[in-house]
Amino acid sequence: MDWLVHSCATFRSRPIGSFPFGKLGWRWGAVNVTACLNTEWVTSILSAPTTLTQAFTYALDPTSAQASALRSHVGGSRFAYNALLGLVKDNWDENRAKKDAGLEVAQGDYVSTSHFALLYLWAEKRDERAPWWAENGSSTYNDAAQRLSKAFTNFRKGRSKFPRFKRRGRLFVMAFAAGCLLFSVYGFLAGAWPFGLAEIVWASIAWRRFRLTH
Repeated sequence: MDWLVHSCATFRSRPIGSFPFGKLGWRWGAVNVTACLNTEWVTSILSAPTTLTQAFTYALDPTSAQASALRSHVGGSRFAYNALLGLVKDNWDENRAKKDAGLEVAQGDYVSTSHFALLYLWAEKRDERAPWWAENGSSTYNDAAQRLSKAFTNFRKGRSKFPRFKRRGRLFVMAFAAGCLLFSVYGFLAGAWPFGLAEIVWASIAWRRFRLTH
């Protein structure tokens, strides 16, 4: 963009460079917009103010412990989603069997699928289903309940099918294993051999999971 007009003033955009960010060597750029009094740059007048939006790209560069925590939070959210979906599905199947047997089923016999109702259900069952739940932040399980509640809302309104259990696909597992190998090579080249060894372990686990996933 060569010029901007706002309140009869002219602005010229000037890039101020691109710099490496993080160990991965990703780059980010910025634009410095300064006022320009040279009206020869103006070719037309804009009727409304124009906003210049500059995007930035940041590289995540977690330590080995931080990467493990990220995986734990993601896996914990998926586990909570599947656990809550299983509890709701079992409740609905049980009530359907009662109806088929000619028994009366009240509305209160159904598990609510609202966001907060699912959170309360998780708080009731988490010690039994996931004794490790305290290792992750509370937002991990709040996200699972919120996404499942939205999935049930879309199902009731005919926007989607009945919610399905979440699982890692084979392509994801293979990509994860390849990423761990690349990070392992990077760790050894950078002299951080404990990080490299940890990534080799993760790659081995992922490769075994890939072979067992059908």
